[in-house]
Amino acid sequence: MIFYSNKITWIYEKIKLFNCFTNKDIYSIEKYKINSSKPSVNGELICFIPVFGEEELNNDWVVFFETLGSSKNFIGFKLFIYILGTNEPIQLDLPIFKQIKYYCKYLSLKYYIFPFKLYEGSSFSEFELFSFYTKQQVVNKSSYKCLIDNAVFDSKDSVTPINIEITDTTSIKNGFYSILRSEKNHKYVSSFLEECTSYSLIINRAKIKNSDIRIKKQNYKLKRLHLISNSLQKVPNFSKLINLEVLNLTANNIMNVIAGSNLPKKLKVLNISKNRAQTLIIEDIFPELEKLVLFNNNFDSFYLDAKSFPSLKYLNIGRIKKIKALPEYIYSLKKLEFLCLSYLNIDQLDERIFSMPKLKYIDIRGLTSNLTNEEICTTLIKNGIRVIC
Repeated sequence: MIFYSNKITWIYEKIKLFNCFTNKDIYSIEKYKINSSKPSVNGELICFIPVFGEEELNNDWVVFFETLGSSKNFIGFKLFIYILGTNEPIQLDLPIFKQIKYYCKYLSLKYYIFPFKLYEGSSFSEFELFSFYTKQQVVNKSSYKCLIDNAVFDSKDSVTPINIEITDTTSIKNGFYSILRSEKNHKYVSSFLEECTSYSLIINRAKIKNSDIRIKKQNYKLKRLHLISNSLQKVPNFSKLINLEVLNLTANNIMNVIAGSNLPKKLKVLNISKNRAQTLIIEDIFPELEKLVLFNNNFDSFYLDAKSFPSLKYLNIGRIKKIKALPEYIYSLKKLEFLCLSYLNIDQLDERIFSMPKLKYIDIRGLTSNLTNEEICTTLIKNGIRVIC
């Protein structure tokens, strides 16, 4: 689709010659109705825009881009801009470009700007204009990028550009909530999980419920998933996230933790701290799990079989108020290197803690004043174990 203003009489003939190469529909902005017309099927807009004086958009073009920016039909389009004016190179900090990007800020447009202004006696041929159009590295967007662009438009917000390492849905506008926080944007959650091409996906503070997560397609790329401060009441089924290594479900409303076929077997880190969990049921073996964080929950009791976690190196059971003595299973975790017992209601450490051959750190903050056996702490330190207190 090519757009121009019929108030600049000389440009139409040049556009017609240019269009001999592109073969697109030509519209004047004075007559074209964006909201009542179907957009281009190839996802491209080519605009020949006159700029004089203060180098701002005139009223007709302001209306055009305002209307364009409010239409979901143009999300993710490629916008080619040819500026009409005096004989001089283009400066990319001109007010006109700031205006266009402002009016279209939620469309996630890709901009291509011809580097020189065109004028009636311009020496640039129509073929040169076409060459600029064809030489751009225009790559079709992935379905995942389209998904993000639609979520951005619906939220009327924006996020940090995605890359191969991370997709962070945190709002740039407020820097805290996810752009998926609105109930109407929860429809995107499962698709984000299925389509994510980044190694890490962050959807924190989005009010996500269990009913919002229905993963039907396998995802082999996602390795780290953070769903902090949402409204989950149980651990969802993430089994189709085949290569997931890190799962952070901190500060949800999880009452009962079941870890089995709902979790991928390549999981290395599981964090369910600061929930309201009362039970922990382990139904499967997680051969690669190295870090388990159960901090600040309401467990009555739970059992960790060393056979279920043969690689466990880090365990945090701090602030679980109902633990009155160090659980027996702790001593069977022979590969454990870090043990957090902070703020537990235990009176003493058992000498069997010396039987843990790999232990390097033990966190006893908040309970040191209640310990009746300080000799154990002294011995741990002598044995090269760092005691955090």
